This record gives sequence, structure tokens and C-alpha cells, in this order.
Amino acid sequence: MPVSGTKADGEAAKSAAVFLNSTTGRLLMMRSPGRKLAFPTYTPAILNALPIPDLTDARICSTLAACWEATRHMTVPQYRDGECEVRQLWDAAVCDALGWDTDEIAGYRKLLHEEPHVRGLGYGQYADAPGNDNEVGGIPR
Repeated sequence: MPVSGTKADGEAAKSAAVFLNSTTGRLLMMRSPGRKLAFPTYTPAILNALPIPDLTDARICSTLAACWEATRHMTVPQYRDGECEVRQLWDAAVCDALGWDTDEIAGYRKLLHEEPHVRGLGYGQYADAPGNDNEVGGIPR
């Protein structure tokens, strides 16, 4: 999710983008979905209410901004598509910046990938199962 309409300087905006796109950021945003059926729809008011790290802390900001620079050209698949390198890097940077356990966040990331709301399929259902048309919500996988 891009960060726009903020008053943050370039490095703080990059740092916020990494945090908000990390597993922790996604889980925080899922707590406050938009009020329309076309989920996800986020408003700036929701983003302003999210608890994000102190981006005035030079170590936190530089760690997250460096991760943004290193991953800014990487392709980011949908969460429903499972693990990917860029999400692992974002989560590692957030954990490094905040002193969190990377294994615990990796477990949450795996659960998020498997969440029926994210996948568009129920528990035990698979898009590549025999007889499945490989569409999720009308979108080819």
C-alpha cells in the first residue's frame, strides 16, 4: 500500500510504507476495514489511527527506509499467493527495527496467507484442486 497524503519527509514515508506493507501493518489494517463491501478500502483517517513505530527514531526510520530502497523494484504478489521474498524482507526489517522475534512474525505471515478472507477460499479448499476452475471471486489465479 503506498503512503500518500502524509506530511512525512521522504525517509519517514518510505519507513511507513515498509511497516504498513509488512505482516504487522496488514494485520493492523484488517482490524479496521472500510465500510463498503469492496474490501479493502482504507481511508487516511484509519491510517492516522494505526499504531506505527516512532519514525522520528533515527535507527527505526533508517532500518525501514533502507529496506524500502532494497525492495522498491521487487514484484509483490498477492497475499493469497503465499510466501514471497519481499514480504520476508519487510518483516525482517520491521523485526530488526523494533526488536521483535522474526519467527513469531513469520508464523503470523503464514497464518495470514492461509486466512480464508485473504485467500478467497475456505479452510481446506485449494484453487488448484481437481475440478476447480482456478478462479477466486471471478479472478483467474
